Amino acid sequence: MGVNEKTFPDYIRNSDSVWTLEKNRDGQHYNDNSCLFRAVAAFILNAQYDLATKTYELFQRFIEATQIDEVLMELSCLKYLY
Repeated sequence: MGVNEKTFPDYIRNSDSVWTLEKNRDGQHYNDNSCLFRAVAAFILNAQYDLATKTYELFQRFIEATQIDEVLMELSCLKYLY
């Protein structure tokens, strides 16, 4: 998971039954590290046509539910201390 320069083998990318989620509708590779949320949006929400919006909504719900932004803020402060 995450941004990776490797791609799937041709037989997977060219399969009609596998949605690789490696490129957006414009053919650009994703580089936002949101692959987990994108996969959940695609699978659970069946967000084939509104994937970017649903991915962002899931990410925001995760941030609100876990209050992870506060943890990240504390971690970013710690890196300046050590």
